Amino acid sequence: MAKRKRHRCAVCNELINFEDLKFCERCDVPLHDWCAESPCYYLGYCSDGYYCPQCSKEIEEEIKDSDEYEYFDNDRCPNCGTFYVREENLVWCPNCGYEPF
Repeated sequence: MAKRKRHRCAVCNELINFEDLKFCERCDVPLHDWCAESPCYYLGYCSDGYYCPQCSKEIEEEIKDSDEYEYFDNDRCPNCGTFYVREENLVWCPNCGYEPF
C-alpha cells in the first residue's frame, strides 16, 4: 500500500487529514476545507472552489476594480440577502438571479 504524503495547512499550520485536504485553486497551497475562503462573500459574489486568504483577497480586489459589476452598498436581495449588482441598465442578484426592478 502506498503511503500518502501528509500536508500542513497554510492557514493554521496543523496537519491535515486526507479527507479534509483541499488545495487553493489559485496558488495550490494545502488547506483544511474550513480554513479556505470564498472570494467576495461579503460582496455577495460567491465563487466555487477553495482559496487561501491571500488569493481570496487578491480576487476580491480584482473584482472590485473591474468595470464588469457595480456593487450597491445598501441594497440586498430579499430572497437571499446578497448585495445587488448593476450591469448596464439591469439590477440583479448574482446569487439567485432576482431582479428587483
